[in-house]
Amino acid sequence: MIKFTSNLLIVVFFLSVFGCSTDVKSIREDQLTADAPVNEKSKLTFQQFMTKVPSPLEITKTFSMAKVDYDRTLLRPVKKGYEFPSSSQKALNYGGYLADLAYISLFDQNQDLIKYFVVSRKFAHGLNAGTSFDKVTDARFEKNVGNKDSLLKIMDVAYRATNEYLLTNKRLNLAVQMFAGSWIESLYISIELVKSKGRNKGTEVMFKKIYDQKANLLVLIQLLYESKKDNEIKFLIVEFENLQKAFNDIHSPAEVNEESLILVLAKVSAIRNKIIEE
Repeated sequence: MIKFTSNLLIVVFFLSVFGCSTDVKSIREDQLTADAPVNEKSKLTFQQFMTKVPSPLEITKTFSMAKVDYDRTLLRPVKKGYEFPSSSQKALNYGGYLADLAYISLFDQNQDLIKYFVVSRKFAHGLNAGTSFDKVTDARFEKNVGNKDSLLKIMDVAYRATNEYLLTNKRLNLAVQMFAGSWIESLYISIELVKSKGRNKGTEVMFKKIYDQKANLLVLIQLLYESKKDNEIKFLIVEFENLQKAFNDIHSPAEVNEESLILVLAKVSAIRNKIIEE
């Protein structure tokens, strides 16, 4: 029996704008203390951020409206899912595979769904969150294959269960990295799907939601600064701040077009490739 996955995180790119007045540049490097305990304020900020994730049903409707097609070439390679030794690498790539799995589930691609489920489950166990993952997904996969809405609901619950496990066990840094990995993968897929379609009644909401990530990225950078110091987080801060510069050239949703998306996509792709190749 295959146990279903925790993967709603294509949701990530559909986050509603999360307002934040914090000046990320003002956060000092010495705030990153290697052995610091979980900062409860940071944990609360992250939990509030996560509450801004909309439902899977909204995601499905948006894809349907945009009439985007399934493109298997956008997925990260399955074989890479077995090659990441550190917890940080596992968390980053777990998030990425979750986003891929959610994307697959929207198009009823059952063969790919099974392959990416197996990899995602392996990552959950690699982060010692396998019990939480299996508890939510056990026995539900077979019953709901072909039921897109039910699968997305299961994914949402499973992702949140994994996330809660990490937070409860004072592993905020891994929860943030899991989110960051899923966020970058979802943004990558989203831009690839719409960049050449142009603005129309169907794609308009996707262009708007991509623009919303300008604000979400600022909060994500803040959370990375406040998380435990390690090489992967330092790398993400540098790369995400470079991505922020690309977003800063876009001043309104109306300025999101093929040209600006290509510039943002170049930064997103570079980050994604480094995560995959770590």
